[in-house]
Amino acid sequence: MSNISTISEFLLHANSQYQVFDMSRGIEALSAQQFLDIENGRLPYPAPRLGAAWLGVLFWQAVPGQHAIADNSDPEYFIWFLKFPLDEQSKLIAGPRDHFLRILLDALARQAKGEPLQEPPDHPYSFVPPQQQMAAFNSLVKKHLGMPPSPHFEKALAYIRAPQDMEWSELPLQGISDVAAAMDDANVEQAVLNGFMLLAEEVRHPLCEAMENQQPSSAFSHKVMEWIATTHQPEVQISGMRALSRSKENQRVSELIIQVLGQSTLNTNLLVTISGRHWHRLTEKTLFMTYMETLAKQAPELFSAIFADLVRIPLLREQMLGLLRSPDKSQLLLKAIGALFSEQGR
Repeated sequence: MSNISTISEFLLHANSQYQVFDMSRGIEALSAQQFLDIENGRLPYPAPRLGAAWLGVLFWQAVPGQHAIADNSDPEYFIWFLKFPLDEQSKLIAGPRDHFLRILLDALARQAKGEPLQEPPDHPYSFVPPQQQMAAFNSLVKKHLGMPPSPHFEKALAYIRAPQDMEWSELPLQGISDVAAAMDDANVEQAVLNGFMLLAEEVRHPLCEAMENQQPSSAFSHKVMEWIATTHQPEVQISGMRALSRSKENQRVSELIIQVLGQSTLNTNLLVTISGRHWHRLTEKTLFMTYMETLAKQAPELFSAIFADLVRIPLLREQMLGLLRSPDKSQLLLKAIGALFSEQGR
């Protein structure tokens, strides 16, 4: 195995089936070819965060002639959470990945022949997802492997169907995430739509946050937009925006964001949520300029950090650099960009 140069090759040589997930801005599956191209420097990382690739690597042992999960009542699978630095063009820096591979190969050499690879030794490339993301990841893994959701799913669904009959405090976060992962089931979605405004805030918020990893239907998208329209509470706007991050109602969501940005006072976490979860919508010029002008006006202290974050996203890089040269800038935006150059010059 000394000629192995990528994590993809390592997993294949270890007789594993695998799925890699991008965990940088929500959780989204990467195809095997896409991940291999990223590893080989042929593609930039699609949605980096803080100049890094955040990965969840799911793998399980392949058995000839069997489906490792469907043919096993107690399937065994393994997960690595890995964070690797990227260069200015968001391509993987090979050195850290190669170092991680050497650690794996050294560990493998010490293992008994045929023993499945589990956890690698301690290394500097691991991270621990926050609780909400971990719960959502667990739900997605079970679904990807064709396994039933956690035992908490039925309890969470029962609460959603009759919130008056159960204490919300009895619901584990994992069950709520399982419901979000099952929203492609028409019966589950209808139960959520029927009970959405009756749910305790302590359930509605994590449900919406888990939905950032799913593609919501038009009906659910509209329900969330109606909820956001009822209040200016930052907590509602943040959870709602997370739920809408992958909505296909692009025009309506963009119009909603512009409407929210028009508020006289904005929570800084809401501005971060928009750049973090709706970055793909910022390709639309009106929304982009509205967002950047609002950021410069309401949170100038965040401007440099958010600019640095967005300019690393391949889809936005040319647009972000073009902003620096654009003649259509307000005085506030000119000042924010000036401060950005001052910080870079220090």
